[in-house]
Amino acid sequence: MKKDALLLGGLLFLGVCVLAFAIFAGFFLSDSPVPREELPRSEDLSPPSHLEDSDDSPITKDPKDLDGPLVTGDPSVSWPIYISTMTHLEGDWTDAATEKVFFDNQAARVRYGLDIAEDYGALLTIESEIPMAQGMVAFDDNFFAEVLERGHGVGTHCDIDPGITYSDTAIVEEFAARKKLIDDLVGENQNLGCSGGGGYSDWYVGATGAGFSYLNGIVGFHYLALPENERPQGWNDQAILREWYHYPAPQNETYFYPFLISKLGFVEDIHGDLLVSDGSLGNPSTLAEMGTWSLDGSADCGSAKCPLTEEDTETLELFIRDFSADFDGSRPAKITLYLPTSIFTSANENALRFLFARLEVLAREGLVTWETQRGVYDGVMEYYDTLQK
Repeated sequence: MKKDALLLGGLLFLGVCVLAFAIFAGFFLSDSPVPREELPRSEDLSPPSHLEDSDDSPITKDPKDLDGPLVTGDPSVSWPIYISTMTHLEGDWTDAATEKVFFDNQAARVRYGLDIAEDYGALLTIESEIPMAQGMVAFDDNFFAEVLERGHGVGTHCDIDPGITYSDTAIVEEFAARKKLIDDLVGENQNLGCSGGGGYSDWYVGATGAGFSYLNGIVGFHYLALPENERPQGWNDQAILREWYHYPAPQNETYFYPFLISKLGFVEDIHGDLLVSDGSLGNPSTLAEMGTWSLDGSADCGSAKCPLTEEDTETLELFIRDFSADFDGSRPAKITLYLPTSIFTSANENALRFLFARLEVLAREGLVTWETQRGVYDGVMEYYDTLQK
């Protein structure tokens, strides 16, 4: 009887250990390694009801209506449509700085993505917030240096709290704290840009004060710092924070055409010192559900419900071909795909290869030119140089 009790107790203890290990492994090794409470992503949102089927909507719904800014270059010179990516190593991945299993998992995903992209001549850009940058030092794995050596791009991701109104000095410090960590990994000259950074604070002052030359990943949060007469109709603070925070910005004809600014806002200044460089179509895994892309469009699903499929890539290809058909080459244009690390798994290999293979076809046809975010900046600055001559 005593032996049976001991045996039963041992089995119960073993069961508890197995369960604990399963929870641990699921947390660190799952495709969604960071459980977190957050605002829904842009692909989880449907357009607000007041803009559905409205003839007087202030937001362009047809990509063919997106004419470039008024300033154009020499008509004898034809500029490209750049195709680029951005992958964010997030700010709330706090375990990345101290938990090697977590860090290694994310680093492996990045390397996996690079391996597949390189088979098709694609260029990825990886942008990091504080935790993964700290992990690269803590675990002696500066894979950002490897990313550059392999011909891809790196940058900073600025997950700065959009709800705080920082002083000009404080917002510069927020941008600079993130920039320094990446500078230390790859050097200042390789870290010119930041994705994100929008909110109530003056993100132009913050970015330029910290030494950044371009911003990408620009979304509705960036309108919070602008007066309402410089926002789309109906985009008051409450509406942005409730619905529009991750929607594309700027919400006008400049979206796919990077342009310089010299102060807070979305007004081009050919003598400016910060490049607004957006053009993101978001996560391509939602494109089939959307049918196409538009400034006020979104799929009513997250990436878990909308896995990357061949239909997504076919929708993307149709969009690019349509955009290219209306593109006059008078200034550089840019299309960006957001590829989270969660997409770089073996389960997605076939879909990823189909995506990069079709983009390789478009590049060979001369419709798009692959570049990193930094490469886009360099190309657009060449365009601005011609305007000064």
